Amino acid sequence: MSTVTKQEVYQALMNMKSYKAPGPDGFQPIFYKMFWKDIGDDVLKFVKTAFEIGSIDPQVAESLMILLPKADNPTSFKEFRPISLSNVTCKLVSKVLVN
Repeated sequence: MSTVTKQEVYQALMNMKSYKAPGPDGFQPIFYKMFWKDIGDDVLKFVKTAFEIGSIDPQVAESLMILLPKADNPTSFKEFRPISLSNVTCKLVSKVLVN
């Protein structure tokens, strides 16, 4: 298995929608895009480490689960759509893996 490159991580980031809902850390992909020159090496280190050891720090991997209403004034759980909000760094690991 080859090591993950900075270009692979950058490309995965650029393929993300900039203004998706933030994860538990409060950051959206636009933050990572705007400050890539400053934080790119640290993000690469995180992604590489995840691939090398095969796991991610459980605190970073936490997600928020929320229910979005499908209709006005929902009255049952069937009228909600569950979504999970994950940190961008965790999404990058999975995007690089998929790519």
